[in-house]
Amino acid sequence: MQGEAAALAAIRAEFVDPEPATYIQSWGALPPLAVVRLETAAPSYEGPGRTLRTITYQILQADLPEEPTKRDKLIHRGRQWAIDDVTRRDDIGEWDLIVSDAGRIE
Repeated sequence: MQGEAAALAAIRAEFVDPEPATYIQSWGALPPLAVVRLETAAPSYEGPGRTLRTITYQILQADLPEEPTKRDKLIHRGRQWAIDDVTRRDDIGEWDLIVSDAGRIE
């Protein structure tokens, strides 16, 4: 089990964004966090309102004192991101947060 944890940590270290993110929960902002940002093709959908890309942030469960909610915000790379969906990934000890752009931070 220890070897598996070390392997997961090494893989994560390869993909962590060099710019930390600020996570804001209902009671306030957390210190800057290491995040993995993924941008992938969105599921196929034909029609108006089609989204071409899905942006997901992976955050270690240990880095958040509370379970993420859709009311929380994430600030990263000069933009604020609204949380649209939360997936608890106990298998890798992370939260997967699907986000949408909520505007530029000045």
